[in-house]
Amino acid sequence: TGLSTNITYYVRAYATNSEGTAYGEVVTFTTEAAPPAGNGQPCPSTPTVTDYDGNVYNTVQIGDQCWTRENLRVTHYSDGMPIPAGGDNMSNTEPFYYDYSSSGIPLSDRGYLYNWPAAMHGAASSSAVSSWVQGVCPTGWHLPGDAEWTALGDYVGANYACGGETYKIAKALASTTGWNTSTTSCAPGNDQSTNNTSGFGAVPAGYYFYGNNDWYGSTDYHCAGYNTTFWSPTEYDSYGAYGSTLNYNGVHVYRSGIYGKENGLSVRCLRDEGGTDTTQTTLPTVITGAVSDITETTATCGGEVTADGGAVVTERGVCWSTSTTPTVADAHTFDGTGTGTFMSSITGLTANTTYYVRAYATNSVGTGYGEVVTFTTEAATPAGDGQPCPGTPTVTDYDGNVYNTVLIGNQCWTKENLRTTHYADGTSIPAGGDNSSTTAPYYYDYSSSNIPLSDRGYLYNWPAAMHGAASSNAVPSGVQGVCPTGWHLPSDAEWNTMEATVSGSDWQTSYETDVYRGSHAGKLAGGDSWATSTISGAPGDYGNADRNVSGFSAVPAGGCGGSSFDDAGNSANFWSATRNGGRGAYHRTLYYNDAGVSRVTYAHYSMVGNGFSVRCVRD
Repeated sequence: TGLSTNITYYVRAYATNSEGTAYGEVVTFTTEAAPPAGNGQPCPSTPTVTDYDGNVYNTVQIGDQCWTRENLRVTHYSDGMPIPAGGDNMSNTEPFYYDYSSSGIPLSDRGYLYNWPAAMHGAASSSAVSSWVQGVCPTGWHLPGDAEWTALGDYVGANYACGGETYKIAKALASTTGWNTSTTSCAPGNDQSTNNTSGFGAVPAGYYFYGNNDWYGSTDYHCAGYNTTFWSPTEYDSYGAYGSTLNYNGVHVYRSGIYGKENGLSVRCLRDEGGTDTTQTTLPTVITGAVSDITETTATCGGEVTADGGAVVTERGVCWSTSTTPTVADAHTFDGTGTGTFMSSITGLTANTTYYVRAYATNSVGTGYGEVVTFTTEAATPAGDGQPCPGTPTVTDYDGNVYNTVLIGNQCWTKENLRTTHYADGTSIPAGGDNSSTTAPYYYDYSSSNIPLSDRGYLYNWPAAMHGAASSNAVPSGVQGVCPTGWHLPSDAEWNTMEATVSGSDWQTSYETDVYRGSHAGKLAGGDSWATSTISGAPGDYGNADRNVSGFSAVPAGGCGGSSFDDAGNSANFWSATRNGGRGAYHRTLYYNDAGVSRVTYAHYSMVGNGFSVRCVRD
């Protein structure tokens, strides 16, 4: 003890008895040189650095370099742009960070893993000293270039090498805990308490990658405790970049260019020295504007190029995608060159879809991006469908009742059931009470349905609905019947047209007896008075996203046979102007528990003496 640094000493053993002192042979040795003052200590004037998320990192001075002493654990770039969480995704173009707690190492020690695009934040490859690639690092710091990693290794080898062998530097850089045990002398896993003489404190955080051999058969987080690798901003080729690796069983720091850019590796940052780079251009700085004028397929956005990075901006605009980090490889606009503000028209979008958009600007260095803004396009509505009829949003009957209208395809329908007690010529329609007839006209009002009259309307037998007109299956039917002036009772063929419009390709044109056709009943059903159903697409399926998408708004008013009122809450029944032979006429039935619409042909069910609802179609 008590020796001076970098001094040669001579030593020999001795032993003393009553005869005197005897000595062994002389051995010489030289003490190690003293590390420069400050090594392994916090950087002078910069003991800590804080990232955008508020994480505080200790620093360490090693030679002339000031390093972060901990792995980066930020989820935003210093400009505020979020870095997407990778999950199970990997990409060599889109940025991702990875956080896998299965490593058992606290986040404050391990930090996150980043793929190369995330580490670089759009910057071009650099091996300069300083690299001047800020990338994911805090302001005033940068991603250390391959040359800067080499400089660190050379310095540690000269001052902290294990056993005096300059290449044995892994142990001096490794943390004192967390490494898998090794019997290799001078390896991080051997006698870990003697690690970290440099103060760098590398922890074995592992990495995230896809392997197809027996060790690593899936995309996952690997080798925590065994090794750690740090990105550099120095590209090896279009697929890989250089990284520096410490292994629990190795004495070197391995420099390799075989790390695929899609892999998740650790990041340390190096403090910028000597001000800012004035010899090298940088990416343009751009701000994303607000999104406005959103429709089903279009939107307006834009941005501002606030700095050109020292090189001419040759292209600017916005890019968008359904993925969280759009790039110019996705759909994008071209809105001129240079700095300043610009507006962009985004087209070709899909209705009811969430998009991510950001402004971009490109110069000779590469493409810089603004922050990501999200928006959702409007839900699709077939042309006019579900909306009031153009020019005829309402219609009024003889009694003064006002009905809303709805456009479905090329047809304009009343959106509510008829509730008039007079024909358009002023003739009154007799109240049926308990009477039923296949020839005399009647209307029926049964309050036991618990559905308000304004929703339910009255029920009419077929003679009342037709007002003396002959059966018709024409388009239009030509039968005004009980409808207001300028409107008519739809024929069976007109019902077919409307159903085909609403249901689309799954509508069946079959005329089989009592057949439920298509799967569009729920698309025609409105209100909350239907009995509940678990049948998908049925009127009672209230969880159906397409429920009443047509705007027809059918309510379950049921039907009556004169002496009884049946099925309120379960069914909606509508007359057509078309006789089906015998004592019946075609009508449409929606049932709470069936997704199809029935075109009933059984005479018993469609008997013209029954009371059903009426909807009208504009002439």
